[in-house]
Amino acid sequence: ANLIRGLQKADPGAEFRFWGGDCMAAAGGAENLRKHYRETSFFGIVQVLKNLGTIRRQMRECQANVAEFAPDVLILVDYPGFNMKMARWAKEHGIRTFYYIAPKVWAWREWRVKAIRRYVDRLFIIFPFERTYFPKHGITPVFEGNPLVDAIEARRYVCDQTYETLAAAEAAVVTSGTATLETALLGIPEVVVYRTVWWQVWLRPYVLKVPWVSLVNLNLGREAVAEIIQSDFSVDRAERELRAILHGGSKRGKMLADFGELKTIIGGPGASERFAARMVAELHAQKIK
Repeated sequence: ANLIRGLQKADPGAEFRFWGGDCMAAAGGAENLRKHYRETSFFGIVQVLKNLGTIRRQMRECQANVAEFAPDVLILVDYPGFNMKMARWAKEHGIRTFYYIAPKVWAWREWRVKAIRRYVDRLFIIFPFERTYFPKHGITPVFEGNPLVDAIEARRYVCDQTYETLAAAEAAVVTSGTATLETALLGIPEVVVYRTVWWQVWLRPYVLKVPWVSLVNLNLGREAVAEIIQSDFSVDRAERELRAILHGGSKRGKMLADFGELKTIIGGPGASERFAARMVAELHAQKIK
């Protein structure tokens, strides 16, 4: 939704068609929403296998929507299982493709890098460490900051919302994922925990390509927040780590200083508008050629 608003600002005459949710509909016009994400969200291997027929139909429907609209560019956002197939289809049909929020190939399924290089015209990344990762694989990405900063900037008071609740917290215990970065950008010391089924732990050395699971440590390139993972997890250890980052705790000051560095690396507010401006500039440059 913020990207749409940024594109409208950079190019007031821009027209949109999209698959997404209520926020995108509010930004780009409800009449331009072709399918709501509630109809397309399938989580886990079992759900995907049970809905393979539906997923294939939705893929054909999406392709038909894009072909009918004949856009100047197809902007794919995250969701690589579906979107990488759309990228290949678009390339085969001569449609320019931008990928916004890169698939996390640095963590697993690194073979997707080749597909990105082959089918994506421009890759837009939101994590600073990706600026060195992708060039090693022959891809020159665009980094303009992280849109989470914009989302956090827009928040003031507690109202049964994650950001607002965190902002009022002294410290937090956070499960691994985007929430670890959100918490750090809010300036709330944290302990990261993660626990999953035994076979995923067994597979981890074979499928996970990074030394940490939290986006805080990955972006800083070192362990700034404690990660209590799987067999190392216990309530006692979580309590010890949490007490160490409360007011007066031995690790709180250093962690807050690390978060300050992280904010500098991530960049300030306005990322969505900066990404949008770069996308519009790329399209105008292509037309001039």
